[in-house]
Amino acid sequence: MKVLDWPACSPDLNPIESVWDILARSVYKNGKQYNSISELKDAVKTEWSKIHPSYLENLSNSMPNRIFQVIQKNGGVTSY
Repeated sequence: MKVLDWPACSPDLNPIESVWDILARSVYKNGKQYNSISELKDAVKTEWSKIHPSYLENLSNSMPNRIFQVIQKNGGVTSY
């Protein structure tokens, strides 16, 4: 798979985007669909409880490096 150069933009620098990505992938894995909002909410709560606190801490701790890379690359492509 070829990876495209994609300049950094604010959503890329927002660690919560990574959390939403993991959460959405977990909630909808294997093409899961929900019959009600209540069912979906329950699934989100269940999957949220499975996210290890250290994952969230690591994301938060990565912010200085993310910002440094953006500055270093003059707003260009970063590894995040």
